[in-house]
Amino acid sequence: MPRRWLLARQHSMKKTEDVLVMNHFIMGKESKGAITLPDGSVVWLHAESELTYPEQFPSSERKVQLRGEGYFEVKEDKEKPFRVETGELTVQVLGTRFDIKNYQSANTTETTLLDGSVAIHTPAGNRQILLKPNEKFVWNKETHTGQVSRVTASDYILWTNDRLVMTNEPLAAILFKLGC
Repeated sequence: MPRRWLLARQHSMKKTEDVLVMNHFIMGKESKGAITLPDGSVVWLHAESELTYPEQFPSSERKVQLRGEGYFEVKEDKEKPFRVETGELTVQVLGTRFDIKNYQSANTTETTLLDGSVAIHTPAGNRQILLKPNEKFVWNKETHTGQVSRVTASDYILWTNDRLVMTNEPLAAILFKLGC
């Protein structure tokens, strides 16, 4: 049985007169796990993924940073929008379930919506894409272009239950998912 590792680290950032304590979770190569955020939202982190979020969300918004893959179940709060920053893209929601895949070694960032709605803000011309349930948005980091397609969104979170579904995928993508 492989060892599973989770690294949790806190650090402080000065914010005017207050101190904002940031949590930084890192999942190991063969690990995954769930984190409950201060607002009650739940984030599943996949292997080799990182999530940074404040110990307490400020009064105006809920913002987290993701590297790798995370499945989000966001608690609705119309007064505090929830934002996930992935480097180039920002995904904004009020209350919904979605998956984001943003590995540094990959040429794309993917957002797949299970239910609710999300607005994806791209760096190219401040474009905003609105996703509906069972849609996936793929952003090409090199060409700065994106595309929306219809998918079976529940297939994209099967990793939270140790399952994979691959349909018409290139061998390289299958090997990456298998960790080869």
